[in-house]
Amino acid sequence: MAAAIAPSSSEEVIPLNRSAWQQIICWTVLLGIALVWPLSQGWLWFEPERLAPMQYYLLDPTDAAPITLARARSQEREQADILILGSSAAQESLLPPEQLGAMAGGASIVDLSSSGQNPLESLFLLTQAPLHRGQQVLFFVGPSLLSQADYTARLSNGDFLVDPLPFADSLPASVSKPSAWTEPKQRAALRYKGTRKLVLRLLRRAWPVAMRRYLYGAPGIQPQRYYYEDVSAAGRTARQATQTQRLSHALQQYAVGHMHEFPVLLQQIAARCRDAGARLTVLESPHAVGDTTTLYAPWWRSYLEMQRQSALTQGYRYVDLNPRVKLSDTEFTDRLHTDAAGRQRWSNEVATWLRKLRAERGAD
Repeated sequence: MAAAIAPSSSEEVIPLNRSAWQQIICWTVLLGIALVWPLSQGWLWFEPERLAPMQYYLLDPTDAAPITLARARSQEREQADILILGSSAAQESLLPPEQLGAMAGGASIVDLSSSGQNPLESLFLLTQAPLHRGQQVLFFVGPSLLSQADYTARLSNGDFLVDPLPFADSLPASVSKPSAWTEPKQRAALRYKGTRKLVLRLLRRAWPVAMRRYLYGAPGIQPQRYYYEDVSAAGRTARQATQTQRLSHALQQYAVGHMHEFPVLLQQIAARCRDAGARLTVLESPHAVGDTTTLYAPWWRSYLEMQRQSALTQGYRYVDLNPRVKLSDTEFTDRLHTDAAGRQRWSNEVATWLRKLRAERGAD
């Protein structure tokens, strides 16, 4: 059996002295600062459109936030006669912009409404490009907007794929801000998570879509306008019952807090429109006859007073077309979203109102 070979002196491990360890620690700290500092300042959170069109980043046809942001930054938005803001309750109730514009007398419309959109996100989208003098901004609202847990959540989570902190920093002190938007450590953490999310989306979605388009001409994911399909009468009843229960519970939790926050955000939207010479109209989204005395009964009176008082104070129009249209439960796929028949009736009324509004503006 061969004898074991003893290690030579050249193979002996020599421990680092104190000076060497100090240098390693020093360089590690400096490297960490070199990485963390630009990240905390947002320097590494690049604009997604610089590397790929926004449509390439979509996870699925209903991934509303990125495509809505792209529309909000588009040249068409700057040139449009009418901008529409609001949640899916507004989006589902209106015919496509080209069709609605033709019905309204040939107006050019850009629809910035999207699923889950809340008043803070509407304000964010409004700031993405300049408004022009005489442009009409239609902001569809409703008591269902009081049921969201946190207006800042999707912006903070990076769902729009852009750094929300410059927007947050532009807001006055009167607008409520979470600690993730104000505390330095949490701001850095928010930017790290957002940058990581964007890079992963770029590598896993945008660039593969771009490659398939280049090699095979594949169009990629096409945004979907309407999400809520018609179902059978029984299925519709079940949906409405489920959503009624969910909405009632959420309103009990969040409505009171948002009732104070909502007018502050309305004030900011109105101020931006006023400063640019644009004209703001706040419209109620469609709801079924009787909802104000059942589902929304505990909040409707104070909500309505808040909307009217805000319009009076800020100098814009507040309009509710629901008493004219009187949509029934059978014209909704659930508690919030119209079906095709309800969409047609609601769009007809909105187009009629827009024609009258444009005639009034033309006479001014």
